[in-house]
Amino acid sequence: MTQRTHQTCGDCGVQEGQLHDYFPHCDQEVCPFCLGQLNSCEHGPLYHDSMTAVRRKGRIRFIEFPQLCARCGVHWPDFFMVPDRTWKKVVPKTHWEAILCRACFDSLSTL
Repeated sequence: MTQRTHQTCGDCGVQEGQLHDYFPHCDQEVCPFCLGQLNSCEHGPLYHDSMTAVRRKGRIRFIEFPQLCARCGVHWPDFFMVPDRTWKKVVPKTHWEAILCRACFDSLSTL
């Protein structure tokens, strides 16, 4: 097994395992309260305005987790668009929120 190289954040450029740049704030930082995107969650203002809350909860380090096709496991599949009604017809309800590569989606559509 080959060891993979460390990644960098595409927004602030920090190395994997480090904290995202705090000033200016990185768009990729995860909220330690709800695990959503900090810039767009309800906790963003609290998190930035209260250093006490930051120290209490702690910031989340940048770790790159690849997106995978839920069926075959291919890393970073290309995204594609299909109408919602088509997706819901082809993909079982238990996996409507999953990521699928185009080859797996096409394979499922022929079953």
